[in-house]
Amino acid sequence: MFFKRNEGSARTLDQTQVERVYVLQIKLTDDTIIYKVGKTSNNRTVERVLEISRSFFMKYRYFPEIRVRLDMKTPAALLVEKHMHNLLGEYQYLGLDSKVSGYSEMFTDIDETTLLDYMRDFPYNELLQVDSMKTKDYEAIAEYLRLERDKGKSKRKVKDELCF
Repeated sequence: MFFKRNEGSARTLDQTQVERVYVLQIKLTDDTIIYKVGKTSNNRTVERVLEISRSFFMKYRYFPEIRVRLDMKTPAALLVEKHMHNLLGEYQYLGLDSKVSGYSEMFTDIDETTLLDYMRDFPYNELLQVDSMKTKDYEAIAEYLRLERDKGKSKRKVKDELCF
């Protein structure tokens, strides 16, 4: 069955398109408390909780205790998530396998009250304000891309012979 794309259905980012950011408290079997800070475009955070719970079970054969500590609508969910991950980066929890859903967005040794107060009170509209880039910014991006390209070239070894 084929579907026709409706030309009028192109998605654009506007203030009416609201996603959710959330903080989950996850208690592991050894009583370690970790916090998952993330975003979802789903209307309910509970769907994300079920995904994470299932992934824990598939990898470790147990369901951790998961509590929703914050569930908040915001028009800038991706920016909020990135902002929080940058702030919390040094507290990232590294004790999980990559098969656990959201493993790279889990943090430990943080004060829950401070985290929740910060997320509730932060003026998120400031994240939507973008200053224009300066020439040096473009030059820095171009230099980074050049280095990445050159790294890729050095990984590829070209031989002058045909292998069968």
